[in-house]
Amino acid sequence: MKIKSYILVLLIILFCTINTFAEQWNIVKSQGKGTITVFYYNSDNFISDASGKLKGIEYDILLAFKEYLKKQGVELTIQFKKADSFSGLYEEIKYGRSGEFGACSFSMTEQRMKEISFSPKYMPDIEVLINSNNVAIAKDEEDFIKIFSKLTALNVPNTTFEENLLNLNSKVPGFKILEVKSASIIRERILNEPDLFGYIELPTYLKLFQEGVRFKRQNLFKVERSGYAIILPKNSTWLVPINDFFNSEEFKLEVNQIIKKHLGEGVNDLLWKIENSEIGADQQEITLLTMERETQEMEIKQQTLRVQVLIGGVVVVLIIVFLLFYGYRMKRSVNRSLMEQNRLIEEQKTELEKLSVVASKTNNGVAILDKENKVEWLNEAYTRSTGYTLKDLIGKSPSDVLIGAETDKNVLDIIVKKTENKEAWRERILVYKKNGEKIWLEINSTPVFDDAKKHYKIH
Repeated sequence: MKIKSYILVLLIILFCTINTFAEQWNIVKSQGKGTITVFYYNSDNFISDASGKLKGIEYDILLAFKEYLKKQGVELTIQFKKADSFSGLYEEIKYGRSGEFGACSFSMTEQRMKEISFSPKYMPDIEVLINSNNVAIAKDEEDFIKIFSKLTALNVPNTTFEENLLNLNSKVPGFKILEVKSASIIRERILNEPDLFGYIELPTYLKLFQEGVRFKRQNLFKVERSGYAIILPKNSTWLVPINDFFNSEEFKLEVNQIIKKHLGEGVNDLLWKIENSEIGADQQEITLLTMERETQEMEIKQQTLRVQVLIGGVVVVLIIVFLLFYGYRMKRSVNRSLMEQNRLIEEQKTELEKLSVVASKTNNGVAILDKENKVEWLNEAYTRSTGYTLKDLIGKSPSDVLIGAETDKNVLDIIVKKTENKEAWRERILVYKKNGEKIWLEINSTPVFDDAKKHYKIH
């Protein structure tokens, strides 16, 4: 009898414990207070305690969720518990109870949706391929297979990185896969060791790029998924308030500020621009390369300014100490600045070459015009579409040869007016190929300005 009593007491204690740490939303709502448990595993920029305290995008989102419920009359306590691994965190939620959440930059995938629940996405999910500095940039898939079949891929088990690599391995057989514990280890080893490659979240890549950390990024095999989200156990009663919160106008405004805080200016806008690109993978790649080039140009300007300040300071010092060391130190300072500028120019040249490869190989016709609307350059796709080569059109306006009797004059007037006003435009118009054949073209035109805001190119 005593044994049965002890068992009953233990069951009651266990039941109370379970309900303490796994509360149902409807009970919490009716009582006006409650506790949830958030399991996490370190993921840079998303949620991490590496600095000694928790911070990151998903940490701030959960705190914002707490404030949202407070305005609804519910006092919420959040208990954060660190998991031993990414896989361990996933298992906690997969077999978890209502009132438990998971945070670790989780990608929304079809397989995971069968096992767990997701909040609405808060940011696009794009992953890109990076490799060691001694590995060349592949020109195409055939070149990629030749280069990467001999390399070693770094992977975190049970992540989308692993899914990406397994899919890649079916196209590029031969490369080895080595498991590591975290994404930060992948990045560190690729920066410091030869013959390695792996995937990186595009938000993290962009943040590090802006901070001056340079990875060699391949233009091929970028992976896009539905988005990043907070995870919950299947059929969790907390899906109701979490969905209400993520779909609220308050969250839509706040999440942009949270992402800007942790990733920097412009990263979130760039991610959405890449995800929503209507032109395709080529335009996405051009957008990404343009960002990289503009960042490097800004760094060159800042570096040049620092060099100029340094030179000015050296000159002042040399004047103070008279002319004794003037010639020697000035020469040394100038040489150092020239070497640094040459290095930065070489880096910029590499990025521009990558951009040129994408522009020349894209299936869309591309032409670059000067400020007088005269052709300076066009790609092979432009020649295939119109029949005109660069030799035919160099120094000429496209309107000199493409416009014919049935060209819509109204559309043409709109194009002329917007071009004269240095405005971007997009129009569909009937023109004539070199052989006289009529063809409909959808044309996008974008004016380009120099640093002084003077118009000097059209493409």
